Amino acid sequence: QGKRWMQRAVDAEHPGAMVAMAYSYLREQDGDAHHATAHSLFQRAAEMEWASALTGLGVMAREGLFLAKDSENARKLFHLAAE
Repeated sequence: QGKRWMQRAVDAEHPGAMVAMAYSYLREQDGDAHHATAHSLFQRAAEMEWASALTGLGVMAREGLFLAKDSENARKLFHLAAE
């Protein structure tokens, strides 16, 4: 039930819901498919200037989730999120 409500908020373009859903996908154990979805959600929320989405993208870059590990890009994303 809760996931359905969260999906409705994502469908309504709520960036906070996108970030929450993205983190839930990162916690899944199914690997690349969920990581791709998480990245897409973080990216959409980041385009709306949602700081925690930039943090999520930074975590993905630092850990090499969906994309190759890139500590320099992760650092840049973390700094952008902090501004």
